[in-house]
Amino acid sequence: MASNLEFVRFPAPDGVNGWWESLPPAPPAVAVTAEQHYDWVVVGGGITGLCAARRLAELAPDASIALVEADRIGRTTAGRNSGFFVDLPHDISSESYSRSVEADKADVRLQRHGIDYVRSVVKQKDIDCDWRDDGKFHASVNRKGHAALAHFAEGLARIDEDFEWLDAAAIASVTGTDFYEGALLRLGAARFSRRR
Repeated sequence: MASNLEFVRFPAPDGVNGWWESLPPAPPAVAVTAEQHYDWVVVGGGITGLCAARRLAELAPDASIALVEADRIGRTTAGRNSGFFVDLPHDISSESYSRSVEADKADVRLQRHGIDYVRSVVKQKDIDCDWRDDGKFHASVNRKGHAALAHFAEGLARIDEDFEWLDAAAIASVTGTDFYEGALLRLGAARFSRRR
């Protein structure tokens, strides 16, 4: 069933992305200027959109697939994520965090499946991106931040996820600064460096 989509407004870039600005100039963007027809259209060129388009191409190699991005791939939100793939939600202080154990566990499984897929592509294609499965630190600088981390830890415990507490000295040995009062280390995240 075909349908026409009309977009009234596209996201407006704020122009603030140090990662993008530190890279060499990108090649000119390819703009769509006429009516086009595709079997599949993926809207959004973030990490999820790029992975979805690639997986579609693997599963349906004869299909025509368009990836549409309002800005430039790698410049907007996905390009400002510091190179992390995370397997857990980010809103660690939300009152609704980890209130449904089974739903949260299913979400973590889905996120890890995505990370596994990208890791396999990096290895298969020998992509030089400094991939590391070294986890993610959540650090606090004051009592309010520590309370948010404690709430996060309670949620992790409810869904049987491992984590490690670091005191001020331990996180200082990682970051090289005594700015943080403490941190929580989660080992389920992967990190990579951007290269164009």
